[in-house]
Amino acid sequence: MLNREEQVFPELKKLDDIGLLELLCKTDKNEVYDEFVNRFYNDVLEQCEIKCKSRNIDLHIGKQIAHETFERVRKYKSFNKSKLNTKNPRKAILGWLYRFLIRLFYDYHNSQKNKEVQINSYFDDLAEYSESIDVEDLAFKRDLAN
Repeated sequence: MLNREEQVFPELKKLDDIGLLELLCKTDKNEVYDEFVNRFYNDVLEQCEIKCKSRNIDLHIGKQIAHETFERVRKYKSFNKSKLNTKNPRKAILGWLYRFLIRLFYDYHNSQKNKEVQINSYFDDLAEYSESIDVEDLAFKRDLAN
């Protein structure tokens, strides 16, 4: 018995990668999106894992970025076949997906960079944990040492 996906779009499995992406850009059908993700997810996830390892980022963030890459494809539908620079359609699509991926890593990096990080000095830590220390005296000694 055929499942629902095969009944609605039996030609999906037969489409080449470019044809599938063009169909995805024209329609909002979940079956088309799912087939596109199935074809390219492992390659996108592999690139995310490489980026995570090179930037010392948690691999879960890479998985989130891989997911978000496909969500952006679904949302923006900006693929243009006429702008392909390579004869290998799969490499062309992966290059196009890679641009989304890189932008998402930049966004993640900038969001982390913009988070406020409080840096305490040794003297700040001493003052916080001990009331018997004269902080002003320590600050004066620190200034004399410099």
